[in-house]
Parts: sequence; structure tokens; C-alpha cells
Amino acid sequence: MRRVREAGIMKGRSVFFNLTAVGAAEVVSRAAQLATVALMSRHFGPAGMGVIGTAWAFYTMAVPFVQYSPETMGIREIARNPWRLSVIGEINLLKLATAIGAAALLSALAALLYRDRPATALQIAVQSSVLIGLALSAAWVFRGMQHFESHAGIRVFQAVAMAVGLYLVLPGLPHPWAVPAVELATFLGAAAIGFLLLQRSLTGRRRSSPRPPFLSFKRRRQAVRRHGYAVATQGLTGLAAAVTWLVCIPEAGLFLAEEQVGNLAAALRLIIAVNAIIVLLHQLFFPILARETSHGPEAGRELAAALLFYVTLIATAVYGLLAVLAKPLCALILGPEFVDAAGLVQWMGVLIVVAGVTEVYKCILLAANQERLVLLLEAAVATTILVVNLVAFSFWPVPHAAMAMIAVMALHLLVLACFCHGRELIGRRSFALSRLGPSKVGDFLRAR
Repeated sequence: MRRVREAGIMKGRSVFFNLTAVGAAEVVSRAAQLATVALMSRHFGPAGMGVIGTAWAFYTMAVPFVQYSPETMGIREIARNPWRLSVIGEINLLKLATAIGAAALLSALAALLYRDRPATALQIAVQSSVLIGLALSAAWVFRGMQHFESHAGIRVFQAVAMAVGLYLVLPGLPHPWAVPAVELATFLGAAAIGFLLLQRSLTGRRRSSPRPPFLSFKRRRQAVRRHGYAVATQGLTGLAAAVTWLVCIPEAGLFLAEEQVGNLAAALRLIIAVNAIIVLLHQLFFPILARETSHGPEAGRELAAALLFYVTLIATAVYGLLAVLAKPLCALILGPEFVDAAGLVQWMGVLIVVAGVTEVYKCILLAANQERLVLLLEAAVATTILVVNLVAFSFWPVPHAAMAMIAVMALHLLVLACFCHGRELIGRRSFALSRLGPSKVGDFLRAR
């Protein structure tokens, strides 16, 4: 701990503190994001949401290489070695280089694929520029340090600024490309706030402190060598996951009308927004799981079992509530034009449970340095869903054909479960009620 204090890093907060801070922030952020979806759906209708949803699907497939992959590697490094501050600059440099390349590639791809639909091509190009704003964020460092209150504050600013920005901009600029333009502005503002908070956290206010390492660009080649393979592996894993969730939107555009694609995109966006409640638990516990697993497989087994048990419980409850409230929620948030989206939410909402439990097993494997296995499984699932969706839409040209992906994702979950339990990454005795009761949960919540 002495080395950590010498580096200028404060001691990590308890899980309970992080859960409280992030939980409060999530309530505000999700409310703001739902307001954003409501503004977009009412301004543009199903056809406009189809254009926005298509661009968002392409953008989301690049996000793993810019955000998910490098940040997961960085969080793991910071959680295990908090004094290795050089990793901050290395990871952010990789993020920025990847974002510029991905934005250029997506813009060129859009111009090629949508030559006869210039509005969609423009939307994808503007949405791709948001990757640069995303790459500049250093908020991920706070997750590795287990200072989730700073990360939560940045998220709240980002979500609220997005909703307020659209509310002010859309009446005077009623074009779909205004949405990613406002999003880029909010990401840049959030990145600036994050850098200021991180600089203060790392160096305090002492004038004699060295320049924060995330501003250094000296170790470019070393960064690529050290993190390049892991980032590429994780990025491909994230890309496969994004394809799994969102490839049905551009595929639906080949067979369905724009209004039907808009209903499907709106339903998926609502499901993904609700699913963020489950993602929150993964984000909170992954740094601790990575640290415990680094001490030996036995150390992380109880935490993995508890995480699996409670995520399954919470995800099931969330899905049940969403299924009951789907119709009034869609009418309230999306508007009366999105009546068909309610049925999609009710049926496809089961993905919240399947994906939530799947992510726990993936976190367990990533903490055990099994990136290659996770990649192979994700690639197999993405390829299968790509084919299955095309067949489903061709024989049954309605939005509900996208439900075919549920069976493939459930099979993926089964394979992951068999591997994790077969390799004893989760001990059988860890599922005893005495090890999952309130007292044991209290120990995890007090963990640092």
C-alpha cells in the first residue's frame, strides 16, 4: 500500500460505497438516456429511428476496439498493479489511434454500402466521429482504482448533457445526424472533466508533481507491443458480442420496411438500456475478481459463485418487471407510433437474463486470462447469429424473426457454464447457502 500512496493514488473504496455511488448515478443516467430515446423517437418517428439505429449498429461494432477491449485490459492492470501509472498513457494512446482508424474505415464502408441512401451514409459517417470523443475518455482508470464515484459523476454529466443538448438542438436542427453531433460534443466535455479529475487524483495539487502519465506520448511502440495482442483479442471478442446483439438491425433493413426496422431498433435500444443495470454489477466486481484470481484460482471462486447467483436473481426480476410493463413503457417513452415495439420488448427481453449470466462467466474467464477461449466462442456465436437471422428474416419477414438469436445465445451460455464448472473456476461448495447468505454478501460489499 505504501507504493500506492507514493504514486499519489488514493486507496480504493469499498464495494458498498461504489455500489451506492454508481447506483445513484445509474438512476439519473438511465432516466436521462430514456429521455434521449423519447426525444429521438418523437422527433424522427419509426423511419428516422431506423436510420439512427442502423448507424448506431455500425458504430457499436467499432466500440469494442476503442473502449471495451483496451479499457478492460487497463482496468485489470490498474487493479493488480495500482502503481503502474504508465499503463494509463499506453491504453489511451491505443484507444485514440484505433478510434481514428475505425472512424475512417466506417465512413468509407458507409459510402460504399449506402450509395443509393445518402442520408444513411451521412448518419454512419457522423456517428463514427463519436469514436474519437469516446477514445479521449480516461474515466476507465477510476474503475480500476475502484473510485466509482468519479466514474459515476462523469456518466451522469454525459447522459444529462446529451438529453439537454438534444432538447435544445433538435427543434432548430431536425436532422438525424444532429444526434451523433450532440453526442460527440458531450463526449468531448466528459473527457475534459475526466482528465481534470484524474490529474487531481494522481498528482494532487502539488506543483512539484510530475506531469500525469496519461498526457505522455513517449511509449508508443512499447504500448503496441505490450497491449496490442490482448487489445486485438478483446476487441474481436467485443465485436463478436456487438454483432450478436445488433447485426439483426442492418439485416432487417434488407427485408423489412424502414418503419419495421425502426420498431426493432427502438425495442433493442430499450432492452440494452435496461440491461445496463446488470452490466453495472459486472463493472463493480470485475476489478476485485481480477485481483482475487491473480492470487490463485481458489481465491476468486467464492466471489464468482456469489456474483453468478445474484446476477441471475436480479436479471430474472428485472426481465419479469419489464415484460409486465412493456406496453405502458413503450407508449410513454417511445410514443404511440411504436406500438409493435412493445411485443418485441416482451419476447426479446429474456436476453437480459441470458446475456447477464453469460457476462458473469465471461468475466470469470477474462479474470483467469482466458481471452482466446472467450474470443473463439464469441466469434462462433456471432457467425451463427449472422446466418440464422438472415434465414429467419428471409422466411419470416417481420421484426419478431430476430428472436431466433435467443436460442443461439442460450446455447452459448450453456457452453460457457460447462467450461467454467468443468475447469472448477467456480467451486461447487461455493453455492452452499451459507456461503451466499447476507453475511457473506456483506463481506463482498465491504471488500476493497
